[in-house]
Amino acid sequence: YKYMNVDLLQKWMRAMIRQESTHMDNGMKNMVEGEFFRPFRDVQYYSLGSITALATAAYNNEGCNDQKTAEKLLELLMMVPVPSSDEDLEGNSQYLFSPPVDAIPDEVDDAESDEDSQAIEEESDEDSSDDESESDGHEQGNVTREESGRPQKRRKLENRKFSFQRMRMFRREYQKAWLAVLRLDLPVGSLKQALHFLPKNVLSYVSHPLRFSDFFMQAYSDHELGVIGVLALDGLFLLMTEYGLEYPNFYKQLYKLVSAKVLYAKYRTRFFSLLNKCLIRNEMLPAYLVAAFIKRLCRCGLNAPPSAALFVLALVSNLLRKHPECNCLVQRKEGTEMEDLFAAEEDDPVECRALQSSLWELAVYERHYYPAVATLAKSIGREEEAKAPPHIIDDFAGHTYASLFSQEKKKKTKTALTFKEPASLFTEDDIFSGCLEIGSS
Repeated sequence: YKYMNVDLLQKWMRAMIRQESTHMDNGMKNMVEGEFFRPFRDVQYYSLGSITALATAAYNNEGCNDQKTAEKLLELLMMVPVPSSDEDLEGNSQYLFSPPVDAIPDEVDDAESDEDSQAIEEESDEDSSDDESESDGHEQGNVTREESGRPQKRRKLENRKFSFQRMRMFRREYQKAWLAVLRLDLPVGSLKQALHFLPKNVLSYVSHPLRFSDFFMQAYSDHELGVIGVLALDGLFLLMTEYGLEYPNFYKQLYKLVSAKVLYAKYRTRFFSLLNKCLIRNEMLPAYLVAAFIKRLCRCGLNAPPSAALFVLALVSNLLRKHPECNCLVQRKEGTEMEDLFAAEEDDPVECRALQSSLWELAVYERHYYPAVATLAKSIGREEEAKAPPHIIDDFAGHTYASLFSQEKKKKTKTALTFKEPASLFTEDDIFSGCLEIGSS
């Protein structure tokens, strides 16, 4: 049974990516996605294979390996939806060319069959372990016979289906397509899109998410500073916490991103979210590392807008309460003079000597022109703060000048101002004082 002309589909995709325009036309994009990709599962499956073949050819210089080709292949790949469960593949109404009832699939290749067999055996091992824990009274011989028959029955059922009717094959093709496209020379804009898209839509779907770790590491090494570095570390943190990736230099690279410049950037909200996840959710961080982040954040916040200063102080307050071993930064003996040994220019948190310093920056924040910053700074390190609930960081991460100004406008009680009516255009200590006096009316 011949289900689809794959060669024709691949030629059509090749024509799509070789258009002279940099971006795909919105009308064409909506038509392809709405009438071709989204409704039909078989089209989705074979489109993934065509994208893999085109990306591999471009990588091997068989085609046009330029950024325009990579950008359009990524755009096509992000348009392809994938099923979330086996139920999404049942029924013939969602196939462009639904196979007949009596159609027999072609024999699969060796690699495909081996991979299916391995996956089925792994699932059967999990099922058998559950059965052993639940049924202790069964005899060992009966259990062994039942377990040995399960993979064979499961494999027969799988072989009766076409590749585009199997969830496992969808996951495999989706992973192959993404790995093939990510090897290409993506432009900066497409690289940002891929880094933003992968953690939420791809890593949780594919069978082997750790195979994407090299892409995230390479993206960070090529673009350490800026939003790409933040997005790359965000993906690496997900691979570390959810899939067991070992990346010893993660916190060192994150510490390097903390600067006064990033507190002004457009992507600062994404960076604030990454900081909160990495520092608050991990309870096993050493004291020197937490102290290094606290000290550097406070130092950079001195040159930051009030919105970023509020976030810095809220995060520092939560970190000090979560890691009481760092309270020495704010509980130094009064009247004792000490030299600040903190190395602000050092990018290694081990060498910055943060624990040998103090948070004298809090005294500067207490004199901030914005009252909310001054109030929050005065509360850090007090006994009353330890009894209060932790700050909700999300409430501080999205602040801007506009949002803070709107909050002040909505307040019913007006802020008291210290005002002295001037007697002259110039101040009393100015050389021109008294030249232009303001007459009383």
